[in-house]
Amino acid sequence: KRQWLNYFLNIYEIKIQEYEQQYQNEFIKLESLFSNNNDNIINDTTTLNNIKEYINNRTNRLRKDIYDKMSLFQKRILQNRQRSSSTKNVIGVTPEAYLDLISNPFNKCQWNYLSLGPS
Repeated sequence: KRQWLNYFLNIYEIKIQEYEQQYQNEFIKLESLFSNNNDNIINDTTTLNNIKEYINNRTNRLRKDIYDKMSLFQKRILQNRQRSSSTKNVIGVTPEAYLDLISNPFNKCQWNYLSLGPS
């Protein structure tokens, strides 16, 4: 799950970069459109600056929302990882054979029979 999430997050980051590039291209087109129209340069510049400010604020807000959601997923992944790692440290309840190598009077077949437990 973690690998898939990282994969999709990377895809989203690439899409964000593509949208950023597309935004830059469209904004350059808009600037050229305003610069070709020389009738009211001051009003066009003010309008262009207002549009740019609005788009930048909106983009920053969307980025913040995306990164907040990403951090939520990362917190969930860390919590799941901590839960799964804490369960790995638990000692099992099933009886485990203890083999004293120095004074072991049994052969392998007898030891396997004894380690089966009560029947």
